[in-house]
Order: sequence, then structure tokens, then C-alpha cells
Amino acid sequence: MSLFDPTNPLIRRAGRIVPALWPAPLIQGVRTRRVKNTEIHATIYSPENPRGAVLWIHGGGLLMGHPRQDVKHLKETAAEVGVTVVAPHYRFAPENPFPAALDDVHAAHHWLLTHAEELGISPDRIVIAGQSAGGGLAAALCQRLHDEGGVQPAGQWLFCPMLDDRTASTDRNPIWDVDSNAQAWRFYVDGNPEAPYAVPGRRTDLSGLPPAWLYAGSSELFYGEIMDYAERLKTAGVPTQCEVVEGGVHAFELWAPHTAAAKRLLMRSRVWLQSTLNALD
Repeated sequence: MSLFDPTNPLIRRAGRIVPALWPAPLIQGVRTRRVKNTEIHATIYSPENPRGAVLWIHGGGLLMGHPRQDVKHLKETAAEVGVTVVAPHYRFAPENPFPAALDDVHAAHHWLLTHAEELGISPDRIVIAGQSAGGGLAAALCQRLHDEGGVQPAGQWLFCPMLDDRTASTDRNPIWDVDSNAQAWRFYVDGNPEAPYAVPGRRTDLSGLPPAWLYAGSSELFYGEIMDYAERLKTAGVPTQCEVVEGGVHAFELWAPHTAAAKRLLMRSRVWLQSTLNALD
């Protein structure tokens, strides 16, 4: 088992507390506020005159994490692209297995839709996004919203998403390996991986989903499932851009944001986000 042993409650607790302590950079022109009520618990980063919004779902193996762990990326995105970013909290497995986390981000999306006018955005200019487990939840949320009908997301912005419980990699990463990943999925799906939206990679019909941007590191645990999902999106007729970072390990842009590779990746991802919103003008 890797350093982040999902069966160890102390590890899970630390993984829920420590990210909340990460420092937030001061970025001119981006306002931060927090919303906590019966509908949503989220941090909102707002630029002047936003062109759209991003619902950002943090990672953490479906067991841990905190929206603040992505604060640098989110505030920079708000400033550079001109979008309001809503980063919700959600419940974790094993205490709260599927569909708790998906229900929470679904409620956050509904809140964003119903408060769009207040936030100065159009409901059809919302991109669903996330990293790792959050990327998987973002993909699942897009599938659920598609099936429910109504206003659809403008896009899905998926950073190294955790998409499939059948990960076959033999990678022995000391931080999060295939055994840790399998246990996290077991905690989350609670014996029912075939339930709709529980495991986004298991869905066979991907037609009609919103335009997608995905990335995978060539050296990461999820490389195979990300590439498979991207190819199936393309085959289904979904406009899809998939980036591969050669030598990249999982979520390296979170752990090493000042590296040249991370800066290039984030720049390209924001170009896609900007062009996706431009296409709606």
C-alpha cells in the first residue's frame, strides 16, 4: 500500500485538514468570498465583469482533499480568463459513499444556475471542471446533467481525471498506487460500481456530452483510462482535446506549479477554456 493508505483513518483525516492550510496568493482584481448554507458550502473567486463560470471540484481520491488546495490555480484562472470560479466542498467516502459526493456537486451546480444573474453570468456559460477524483466527479456530473436535460454545461475541463475503478496499471507510485486506488473506489462505490454515474469510465454512450479538455501525464496511474475516455468521447462526436505531458506524474501541476511543464500545461488549458467561452459569443 502507498503512503496514502485509504484504510488508515488518520491518513484520511490529515488529508482533509492539511490542504485547508495552504496559503492563498494575492491576485489583483479577484475577490474571494465564502458561501455556506443548506444548499452549498463553497469558496467563490470572482473577477470584474466575468465572462462565464467554472464549477471546480477538488481532488483527493474521493476520500479527502479541500477546495483550498487549488487556490493558486483557481485565482489565476479567474484573473486570466475572466471567469467566476465556484469551488464547493463535498462529502467523502467511506463515511458517505456514492452518491453523496455527486449529489453535493450536483447541488452546487444547481445553486450556480439559480444564482447566475446575481453572479453576473449566463447559465449557458458554465464549465464543469476538476482534478483527479474531482475530474472524475466532473465527468460524472456532465453525464448526469445530460440525462436530466435542461441547460447544459459549456464544457468539461478535466485535469488527470480519476475515471474508472478497473484501473489496470502496475504503477507502484509510493504516494498513490493501484492498490490504494482500488480501495478508494471500493469505499466510494460501496459494492455497486455499475450504478449510473458512480464510475464515469463505465458509461458506454458518451454522445451528446459537452466539449471536453483532458490531460494525462505519461507516467501516471490513470494514463490508460484517460486516453481511453478521450478516444471514446471523440468517437461519440464530442469535440475533445487531450493533452499528454511526457514524463508527467499524477497531478504534478498541483505539487509543482512553478515548473516549466506545469506552467505550459496550465497556459494551454486556459487557452482552451477561453476559446470555449469565445465560441459562445
